[in-house]
Amino acid sequence: MKQMNRQTGFAAVEMTLITPFMVLLIGGIIEVTQYLQASSILIGVTREGANLVSRTSSTEPDDIMTLVSKTTGTLDLESDGIMYITLVTGQEDDDPYVNEQYRWSDSGLVHTSSTWEECASWTDNQCDIDSPPPTLDDFPISLDPNESVYVVEVHYQYVPLSSFFITSSFIMSDITYL
Repeated sequence: MKQMNRQTGFAAVEMTLITPFMVLLIGGIIEVTQYLQASSILIGVTREGANLVSRTSSTEPDDIMTLVSKTTGTLDLESDGIMYITLVTGQEDDDPYVNEQYRWSDSGLVHTSSTWEECASWTDNQCDIDSPPPTLDDFPISLDPNESVYVVEVHYQYVPLSSFFITSSFIMSDITYL
Protein backbone atom coordinates (compact mmCIF):
# COMPACT_ATOMS: atom_id res chain seq x y z
CA MET A 1 0.00 0.00 0.00
CA LYS A 2 2.83 2.36 0.86
CA GLN A 3 4.46 1.70 -2.52
CA MET A 4 1.20 2.62 -4.31
CA ASN A 5 0.88 5.98 -2.47
CA ARG A 6 4.50 6.79 -3.32
CA GLN A 7 3.92 6.17 -7.06
CA THR A 8 0.74 8.25 -6.96
CA GLY A 9 2.68 11.08 -5.34
CA PHE A 10 5.39 10.94 -8.05
CA ALA A 11 2.73 10.97 -10.77
CA ALA A 12 1.11 14.04 -9.21
CA VAL A 13 4.46 15.87 -9.05
CA GLU A 14 5.27 14.93 -12.65
CA MET A 15 1.87 16.12 -13.83
CA THR A 16 2.28 19.40 -11.94
CA LEU A 17 5.64 20.01 -13.62
CA ILE A 18 4.58 19.03 -17.14
CA THR A 19 1.11 20.63 -17.32
CA PRO A 20 2.29 24.28 -17.77
CA PHE A 21 4.55 23.27 -20.66
CA MET A 22 1.78 21.28 -22.30
CA VAL A 23 -0.64 24.20 -21.97
CA LEU A 24 1.92 26.56 -23.55
CA LEU A 25 2.61 24.10 -26.35
CA ILE A 26 -1.08 23.61 -27.14
CA GLY A 27 -1.74 27.36 -26.91
CA GLY A 28 1.18 28.05 -29.27
CA ILE A 29 -0.09 25.50 -31.77
CA ILE A 30 -3.55 27.08 -31.70
CA GLU A 31 -2.10 30.60 -32.14
CA VAL A 32 0.10 29.56 -35.08
CA THR A 33 -2.84 27.77 -36.68
CA GLN A 34 -5.02 30.90 -36.38
CA TYR A 35 -2.26 33.05 -37.89
CA LEU A 36 -1.75 30.66 -40.81
CA GLN A 37 -5.50 30.53 -41.43
CA ALA A 38 -5.69 34.35 -41.49
CA SER A 39 -2.74 34.50 -43.88
CA SER A 40 -4.35 31.96 -46.19
CA ILE A 41 -7.62 33.91 -46.21
CA LEU A 42 -5.78 37.15 -47.08
CA ILE A 43 -4.04 35.44 -49.99
CA GLY A 44 -7.39 34.15 -51.28
CA VAL A 45 -9.03 37.57 -50.97
CA THR A 46 -6.28 39.39 -52.89
CA ARG A 47 -6.25 36.76 -55.62
CA GLU A 48 -10.02 36.74 -56.01
CA GLY A 49 -10.13 40.55 -56.00
CA ALA A 50 -7.44 40.74 -58.68
CA ASN A 51 -9.20 38.08 -60.72
CA LEU A 52 -12.53 39.91 -60.59
CA VAL A 53 -11.18 43.39 -61.28
CA SER A 54 -9.09 42.21 -64.24
CA ARG A 55 -12.00 40.34 -65.86
CA THR A 56 -14.79 42.89 -65.60
CA SER A 57 -15.22 46.40 -66.85
CA SER A 58 -18.80 46.94 -65.71
CA THR A 59 -18.30 46.47 -61.97
CA GLU A 60 -16.74 49.26 -59.96
CA PRO A 61 -13.60 48.37 -57.95
CA ASP A 62 -15.38 49.53 -54.79
CA ASP A 63 -18.13 46.97 -55.39
CA ILE A 64 -15.55 44.24 -56.02
CA MET A 65 -13.76 45.06 -52.77
CA THR A 66 -17.06 44.99 -50.87
CA LEU A 67 -17.90 41.63 -52.43
CA VAL A 68 -14.57 39.96 -51.61
CA SER A 69 -14.60 41.41 -48.08
CA LYS A 70 -17.70 39.32 -47.40
CA THR A 71 -15.88 36.09 -48.32
CA THR A 72 -13.32 36.23 -45.53
CA GLY A 73 -14.94 33.77 -43.15
CA THR A 74 -13.44 34.27 -39.72
CA LEU A 75 -11.63 37.49 -40.62
CA ASP A 76 -13.76 40.60 -40.26
CA LEU A 77 -12.37 43.03 -42.82
CA GLU A 78 -15.31 45.35 -42.23
CA SER A 79 -14.01 46.07 -38.73
CA ASP A 80 -10.26 45.35 -39.05
CA GLY A 81 -9.24 45.71 -42.69
CA ILE A 82 -8.47 48.00 -45.61
CA MET A 83 -8.06 47.22 -49.34
CA TYR A 84 -6.51 49.03 -52.27
CA ILE A 85 -6.81 48.42 -56.00
CA THR A 86 -4.23 50.26 -58.06
CA LEU A 87 -4.00 50.26 -61.86
CA VAL A 88 -0.38 50.66 -62.95
CA THR A 89 0.50 51.27 -66.62
CA GLY A 90 3.87 50.98 -68.34
CA GLN A 91 5.29 53.67 -70.56
CA GLU A 92 8.12 53.89 -73.03
CA ASP A 93 11.51 55.05 -71.70
CA ASP A 94 10.15 55.79 -68.21
CA ASP A 95 8.96 54.08 -65.06
CA PRO A 96 5.36 52.82 -64.94
CA TYR A 97 2.76 55.26 -63.66
CA VAL A 98 -0.29 55.09 -61.40
CA ASN A 99 -3.33 55.27 -63.65
CA GLU A 100 -6.04 54.76 -60.98
CA GLN A 101 -6.23 53.91 -57.30
CA TYR A 102 -9.23 52.86 -55.22
CA ARG A 103 -9.51 52.39 -51.47
CA TRP A 104 -12.04 50.38 -49.48
CA SER A 105 -12.24 50.81 -45.74
CA ASP A 106 -15.38 50.52 -43.72
CA SER A 107 -13.34 49.79 -40.61
CA GLY A 108 -11.50 53.01 -40.02
CA LEU A 109 -8.16 51.16 -40.11
CA VAL A 110 -5.51 53.58 -41.30
CA HIS A 111 -2.80 51.91 -43.35
CA THR A 112 -1.26 53.29 -46.52
CA SER A 113 -0.94 51.45 -49.80
CA SER A 114 2.32 49.59 -50.36
CA THR A 115 2.15 50.26 -54.10
CA TRP A 116 1.68 54.02 -53.98
CA GLU A 117 1.05 55.86 -50.72
CA GLU A 118 1.07 59.50 -51.80
CA CYS A 119 -2.58 60.11 -52.66
CA ALA A 120 -3.44 63.50 -51.23
CA SER A 121 -7.15 63.60 -51.99
CA TRP A 122 -9.89 60.93 -52.17
CA THR A 123 -13.34 61.32 -53.75
CA ASP A 124 -15.80 58.45 -53.23
CA ASN A 125 -12.91 56.07 -52.42
CA GLN A 126 -11.06 56.94 -55.63
CA CYS A 127 -7.78 58.84 -55.57
CA ASP A 128 -7.74 62.20 -57.34
CA ILE A 129 -4.55 61.72 -59.35
CA ASP A 130 -2.77 64.82 -60.55
CA SER A 131 -1.55 65.32 -64.09
CA PRO A 132 1.01 64.13 -65.04
CA PRO A 133 0.37 60.89 -63.16
CA PRO A 134 2.96 59.79 -60.62
CA THR A 135 5.59 57.25 -61.64
CA LEU A 136 6.74 54.28 -59.57
CA ASP A 137 10.51 53.92 -59.66
CA ASP A 138 10.52 50.80 -57.47
CA PHE A 139 7.66 48.84 -59.07
CA PRO A 140 8.63 45.13 -58.97
CA ILE A 141 7.21 44.23 -62.40
CA SER A 142 8.62 45.34 -65.74
CA LEU A 143 5.79 46.61 -67.96
CA ASP A 144 5.82 47.25 -71.71
CA PRO A 145 4.43 50.58 -72.96
CA ASN A 146 0.64 50.74 -72.41
CA GLU A 147 0.66 47.37 -70.64
CA SER A 148 -1.35 47.54 -67.41
CA VAL A 149 -1.49 45.50 -64.23
CA TYR A 150 -3.94 45.63 -61.37
CA VAL A 151 -2.41 45.55 -57.93
CA VAL A 152 -4.78 44.36 -55.20
CA GLU A 153 -3.60 44.66 -51.63
CA VAL A 154 -5.33 43.79 -48.40
CA HIS A 155 -4.17 44.89 -44.96
CA TYR A 156 -5.69 43.30 -41.87
CA GLN A 157 -5.19 44.12 -38.20
CA TYR A 158 -4.53 40.72 -36.62
CA VAL A 159 -5.31 40.40 -32.92
CA PRO A 160 -3.72 37.33 -31.29
CA LEU A 161 -5.94 34.98 -29.33
CA SER A 162 -3.66 35.14 -26.34
CA SER A 163 -1.19 37.69 -25.11
CA PHE A 164 1.42 35.31 -23.69
CA PHE A 165 4.04 36.10 -26.32
CA ILE A 166 2.49 38.75 -28.56
CA THR A 167 1.20 41.64 -26.51
CA SER A 168 -0.44 43.73 -29.21
CA SER A 169 -2.09 43.49 -32.60
CA PHE A 170 -0.18 43.91 -35.85
CA ILE A 171 -0.93 44.43 -39.53
CA MET A 172 -0.89 41.46 -41.90
CA SER A 173 -0.75 42.24 -45.63
CA ASP A 174 -0.92 40.48 -48.95
CA ILE A 175 -0.50 41.82 -52.50
CA THR A 176 -1.48 40.25 -55.83
CA TYR A 177 -0.46 41.56 -59.26
CA LEU A 178 -2.69 40.62 -62.21
